Amino acid sequence: MNINYLILIIASLLGSIYIFFSPNKLEKSAKKKETPLIELHNFTVYKFDTKSLVSTLDGKIGKKFPTKYELENFLYTQKEENEIASISALYGTFIGDLATFTKNVHYFRSDGLTFQSQQVLYNQKDHYIKSPVHYVAHLDKNIAKGSYLYYDIEKKWIYSKYVNFEYNIPEEGKKK
Repeated sequence: MNINYLILIIASLLGSIYIFFSPNKLEKSAKKKETPLIELHNFTVYKFDTKSLVSTLDGKIGKKFPTKYELENFLYTQKEENEIASISALYGTFIGDLATFTKNVHYFRSDGLTFQSQQVLYNQKDHYIKSPVHYVAHLDKNIAKGSYLYYDIEKKWIYSKYVNFEYNIPEEGKKK
């Protein structure tokens, strides 16, 4: 066997290995997975302003990435003027002023408004909560079920699509 054939066979083997197992593809796939800067387990975070407590965040797992926060099994409570509002979910992602909550999301407010959904989008800057999937809302004994919910927190205004509503009219003469 000629030495030229041997070199040609070795070069073609190395070339085929390089094509099938390209190091560039491996580097790109390794960079896709982010590593958290901080990871907390069974935590409570308090946020204060100059006068009082503003919000609390209790959770099982919290991860801080360079551009976002990820939470698992958490309860976020925020005090706003004369009322307290809380939201809990199994998973949550905060990116800037936008938060996305998924799986078993519960929102409740101190005046009695509550709703449950599987996905909720919360915009802290524009003060609204949106659920693009089916939800169930309660206010006292009144129940609303629908396929889309938009709740303006400042105006206390609710918009919904495809709603079934059960409203209990108080009887006259009966005291609460």
